[in-house]
Amino acid sequence: MDQRSFFDPATRRPVVFRVEIWKGNASYDLILLAALILATPGWSLRERGRLLALGLALLTLAEFAFFLATIEYSRLRPVTTQTGSVLFPAGFSRPKQILATWVYYFFQTMGRGLFPLLVYLGMVGTTWRPLDKRAPQRAPVRAPGRNAPCPCGSRKMYKRCCGKT
Repeated sequence: MDQRSFFDPATRRPVVFRVEIWKGNASYDLILLAALILATPGWSLRERGRLLALGLALLTLAEFAFFLATIEYSRLRPVTTQTGSVLFPAGFSRPKQILATWVYYFFQTMGRGLFPLLVYLGMVGTTWRPLDKRAPQRAPVRAPGRNAPCPCGSRKMYKRCCGKT
C-alpha cells in the first residue's frame, strides 16, 4: 500500500488516501508455462531446462513491467474527495492517463495466462524443426536362393525348409 496526499482547496486541508500498488494477479504463469514445456514431445531434458529458464526470465520481466505500469496508473488517477471535488495529481494530463490506463489493462489481460501462451508459442517457433518429407526407403527383401541357408535359423537349406511348396 502506498499513501498519497493532496491539498483539498474546498476544505483547505490535506487529504490522505491509500493506493494499492501491487496485486500480483499473474501468480500461475510459471506453472502454466512449465506444464506446457513438459508436455511438449520431442524436446530433450536439457532443452526443456533451457527453455524453462528463458521463460522464467521473460515472465519476470513482464511482472516487473506490470509493476511499473501499476505504479504509473495509480499515480495518474484523479481522486474524488468527500466533498465531491476531484483532485488531479501533479503532472496529470489526459493523454498520459489514457496511455497509463491502456498499458495497465494490457498487462492485466496478459497476466491472465495469455503471456505465458505467447512465450510458449515463441519457444515452439524457435525450436521447431521440419520433419523429413519421406521416411528412408528400405531395400526390398528378396527371398533367399534355393541353396542358401534358411532365414528362419533352422540351419537347413531354404529349399528343404521354408522354401518347400
